[in-house]
Amino acid sequence: MQNFSVEIDQRRQEMVARRILIKLLMEWAPHFDKIVVAAIPGNHGENRKGGKAYTTFGDNIDVAVFDQAQEALSMNKAFDHITFVIPNNELWLTLDIDGVIVGIAHGHQFRTGGRYSHQKAVSWLSGQAFGKTDMGDVDILLSGHFHHLFVINEGQRTLMQAPSVDGGSEWFENISGKNSFSGTLTFTIKNKENKLPWDNLQVL
Repeated sequence: MQNFSVEIDQRRQEMVARRILIKLLMEWAPHFDKIVVAAIPGNHGENRKGGKAYTTFGDNIDVAVFDQAQEALSMNKAFDHITFVIPNNELWLTLDIDGVIVGIAHGHQFRTGGRYSHQKAVSWLSGQAFGKTDMGDVDILLSGHFHHLFVINEGQRTLMQAPSVDGGSEWFENISGKNSFSGTLTFTIKNKENKLPWDNLQVL
């Protein structure tokens, strides 16, 4: 159904995303000594045939847009303090932010574990911990995919799901009767023992 509901084609969607990203980074750059941009692939950026992804995890438009922004900004020394963290062929990454380990995954790999998205996120993270991956040691797991906000404290870990910035899913609203507000999730990191490692959470 998306073929009949999107307003612009793929080339122009990529162009809009790339231009917004570069414009934001150029505006933020003078105000910070260090900027780290992290990006992970999601399901909407996959190259598909017949509805199925057929190339590698890393061959994804979601991260390709960030590759392009990185190359564009690298041509100007004024942006040397901007660092990009983009996985090669993985669906997630981790960042150490002032001693707080933040894991980022789109969330389309959260397949089992319950009916609700937060249950699936807990199940997936439990599997990562059992498998002793770097993701299994995170303090904060940040995801998206399911298009609605949740913030859940599970033991010493916090799971956050960001809402989407689109106008909502007509399909989801029709099958469930529910909808979700759109916005951009923002929060700050704080490294304090025995307390939550985040603060100042807002949806803008």
